[in-house]
Amino acid sequence: MQPEKQHTGTLVGVDPQQDKWLRIIGIPVAVLPFVFFYLEEYGYDWRLFLMTFVWGVVSTATAWWVLFWWVMRVRSRFTRKSETGRRVFWTFAGYSLFTLILQPAETWGITQIDLTGLMAEPEFPRTYVIHICLALTFVIIVGGYYEVTYYLYLYRQAVAESEAFQKARLQSQLDGLKNQVNPHFLFNSLNSLSALIWEDRQRAGEFLDELATVYRYLLQSSQCRLMPLRNETNFIRSFFFLLQTRYGAALELELETRNAPKNRYLPPMTLQILVENAIRHNVTEADRPLRIRVEVGQETIIVTNTIQRKKDPVARLSGGLSHLDTLYGTLGLSRPRITDDGRTFRVELELAQDTEDLVALS
Repeated sequence: MQPEKQHTGTLVGVDPQQDKWLRIIGIPVAVLPFVFFYLEEYGYDWRLFLMTFVWGVVSTATAWWVLFWWVMRVRSRFTRKSETGRRVFWTFAGYSLFTLILQPAETWGITQIDLTGLMAEPEFPRTYVIHICLALTFVIIVGGYYEVTYYLYLYRQAVAESEAFQKARLQSQLDGLKNQVNPHFLFNSLNSLSALIWEDRQRAGEFLDELATVYRYLLQSSQCRLMPLRNETNFIRSFFFLLQTRYGAALELELETRNAPKNRYLPPMTLQILVENAIRHNVTEADRPLRIRVEVGQETIIVTNTIQRKKDPVARLSGGLSHLDTLYGTLGLSRPRITDDGRTFRVELELAQDTEDLVALS
């Protein structure tokens, strides 16, 4: 999950309108216990009531903004639901520290601006301890409200992301099913096989083995969200063997896996999507072959192809680069980085480390 952006003056997970009314109602309510404390201590006088109430509203609003700033800082650091424990600890640790600093200053400050002449120096430590306890009680209540609403916000976000992932997964399965029964691909493959049977029986046998490997992978990978990198690269070798049998010298593939790390994963059929995308949008001719390069690094995999655009525009199909972008987003991975300099089309993909829901292929 990517960290949420903090917007100036807005706390992530809290409705701005609700927060506005929380302040309008909460600040005066928080001030009243302090006002009644002063009235009980120094006498029920309307001047004392007015002065302590106004002072309390100003100082409490200031303290609220300080605590608000702190909770935004903490949330920008610990954004995930799994980090709730650390977020709560640092949030309330900061609340407590700021309260221990601000509240004594507020208690002492009001006696210095006393316009009524009714107040005395605050009794130490009794008055300070009472005011700190009142302030901490209020801070815990309001801070608890903010934390509960944020947790619910993360929960709703997780549910929404789960639904988006399920939708993308279903779309991926549908696309996989289409690929499995794609009449054009199957027709072209059978035509190639038929020609090879008469021309080169040995190569026809190899073609049939690779065709079986491709369809086996498509069937098994459609039920998982990530596949081992090794399986994906092995699959694309078999898939490209079928394509190259059809296109011949018009299509070239370079697969660089010397730096391929272990225990890294990709969404199934990612490389197939990128290879097919390159073929769909570019001209493939024997005297001007379309060159596709797949380079595997430690953290990313890069797929590039020479740009030889077709003259007629190609209609967009579902399951292409846009689907790949959505799928990576729902998996919590960095979205594909696409660059086009007019000569080379380049797609860089993050390799996942997640090991859940994998299908092990021998």
